[in-house]
Amino acid sequence: MTLKVLKYLNPEHIPISISLLSRLVFNTDSDKKFANQFVGNEGLKIIPRYKLLREDNSTILITETLSIISQLARISKEYYEPIHQINIYKELRNLIIHKDPAIRSKVCLCLMKCV
Repeated sequence: MTLKVLKYLNPEHIPISISLLSRLVFNTDSDKKFANQFVGNEGLKIIPRYKLLREDNSTILITETLSIISQLARISKEYYEPIHQINIYKELRNLIIHKDPAIRSKVCLCLMKCV
C-alpha cells in the first residue's frame, strides 16, 4: 500500500516518502517483516521507475535511496538478486563521481554491501 501511494505524489513529495521507507527498512533488524514485504512487493522497482538515483536529484533523496539498498543488502543475502535485477549500475557509476561527498560515500558503502 505504501508503494502504491508514490504514483499519486507530486515529485517534490517523493523524497519525504523515500525517507519514510528508509526508516521502515532500517527498523527491520530484529523483525524483517517490512523488508520482506518491501522486496516481495517489488519495492526496489520504484528506484528505476521514479529515477531516484538520478544525479540531479536532491542529496537527501539519493542518500536515502542508497541507504535502503545498503540496508537490505546488510539484512540478508537473499536480497542481493532483487537488488541486481533493478540494474542501477549506470546510475551508481555516475554517482561515484558526484560533487557531493556524502553521495560518493553512500555509493561506496552500497557497493561494498551489494557486491
